[in-house]
Amino acid sequence: MKRALFLIVHLSVLFKVQSGFLDYVPGFASLFGGNEEKTELYKSDAFDKKIPYEVSMVDETFIKEAAKLTGVALSELDSCQQRVVFKLKSDCEKMNDEQLAKMAVHLLNCQSYVEGRPTYACSDEMSIRDCTKHMDSDTWTSYHLMSNRARAVFKNCNMKLVVPLINARWSHLKCLVQFRGLAEHTVNRLMDAAQDQLRTLRKVVTDQEKLQDIAEYTFDTLTKGQETISKQQQDLQKAQFHGQLVIEDNIQRLVDEKRLLLETHGVLVKMSENVQAKLEWSLQQVEHQTDESKVNHAELLKDLLEIQRKAKEIFEKIDESSELLVKQNEEFKKQYNLTLSSLREVNETIHTLVSLVGGTRDTLEENSRTSVSIHFKNADITKKGIGHD
Repeated sequence: MKRALFLIVHLSVLFKVQSGFLDYVPGFASLFGGNEEKTELYKSDAFDKKIPYEVSMVDETFIKEAAKLTGVALSELDSCQQRVVFKLKSDCEKMNDEQLAKMAVHLLNCQSYVEGRPTYACSDEMSIRDCTKHMDSDTWTSYHLMSNRARAVFKNCNMKLVVPLINARWSHLKCLVQFRGLAEHTVNRLMDAAQDQLRTLRKVVTDQEKLQDIAEYTFDTLTKGQETISKQQQDLQKAQFHGQLVIEDNIQRLVDEKRLLLETHGVLVKMSENVQAKLEWSLQQVEHQTDESKVNHAELLKDLLEIQRKAKEIFEKIDESSELLVKQNEEFKKQYNLTLSSLREVNETIHTLVSLVGGTRDTLEENSRTSVSIHFKNADITKKGIGHD
């Protein structure tokens, strides 16, 4: 707690000197919390990270540069307490009791975080009761000690800091001289970087013109190739249409064959009926004329054999015709599948070429936007650097 009180006094002196210096240099106000936006000092889970408080990169950079210039290595507790002071937005005499109490909570959180004890969220929108309602008795006592010491320091700082103010003024003047040297060195480096960027931009423009010529030539070549492929596709469509007509003709022939089979079957049925009728008549004549019936029976058998032979020939012809039609149908199916696969390959080639042209255009446009953006950013940096000089 003694160390915390010492740091409070030290940081109060720095804050008082900075508030007077910021009246003359308004541009640096944003580095020490001079903006009017309200941000939370920390969140409830912020102490699980390496840095206990969420601060801007400007404050982090300023603290690191100050440590390099002064040669003073800050501990984790010192850095945390400095961030708390940098978040203040008014002088000591202008702070009310609520603000002092919240600052005491923040400083206690710094001490608790370093010592591995629980911390408590306390943002600008929260009341001091919300900030302290979860504290136990020991933490509450530590908070009151921290709050009382902070109040005593802030109420008496205006009467006891005459000599430290003068020393702080000289320290700030030294820092300003060092800052000026760093600024000049930075401007020179920015000028060199800007010149390098201009040379790079000129080279990029030249390369971009070459790429544009290549892209135009590629686009013309692809256009001609696409026209050729379109003609080939039309020819394939015609061939496909012709194949479809042939298939339809074969189907019609199959229909005719089926119709012929049906008609032949009807003829055979009639012949069978006639044979059956003759057989019945023969049976009737058997009783009267055995010899005649034998002759008739032989004739009938001969007729039946002849009918069977003819029927067999008809069925063989039908089978041959069916096999021929099936073979022709399979050949046409193969030709049709080959035509479809050729069309798919042609379509895939067209899509690949179109994607390649689109990717080339997108790459050229992206390179153009990136080059122009880099050029304008470097120009703005150069103008700002010259304005600081």
